[in-house]
Amino acid sequence: MKLNIGSGGLNLEGYINVDVNPDMKPDLVHDISHQVLPYEDGSIEEVLLVHTLEHIEREFHNFVLYEINRVLQLQGRFVAAFPEFVICSKLLIDNYKGEKQSWERQIFGRSTNSHEHHRCAMITDDFVMQLIEFGFHDIKAKSEITQAHNMFVSARKAYSLGTRETILRKELALDVK
Repeated sequence: MKLNIGSGGLNLEGYINVDVNPDMKPDLVHDISHQVLPYEDGSIEEVLLVHTLEHIEREFHNFVLYEINRVLQLQGRFVAAFPEFVICSKLLIDNYKGEKQSWERQIFGRSTNSHEHHRCAMITDDFVMQLIEFGFHDIKAKSEITQAHNMFVSARKAYSLGTRETILRKELALDVK
């Protein structure tokens, strides 16, 4: 099984297309930022999160990455894509190609509906470090072929994180010391 989370209008063949917006006609209407994925631990071979994380408030990213780690098989593939904030900000400031409004939309989202606002700035180096913390390895980041301001980051699940209770106990133990 493969998941395309945040599918928008791009429902991919061979994937379970998941989106929070029922108007996009996904296979599964689901809010990845707040809801546990309805799949068994280690049951998914690949998860796509293409131009989705920037639409989710940063405080929910840990939940999202935990859920992706939980459902992915060991060595399962995870791919995320997002506009690189550092690059987009520079292009906005420089008014690259006289398209200031376009670069502003890359940073804040198109805002054509309530789901298209960008809620956080995605910075590749920070995201790579977060992936390592959430049990991923073999991490590769590269610019999108046709739009160099967008990044594609792929990774493999190196290990399972354990239950939320296990993680909480570890966090509490670290906090006590």
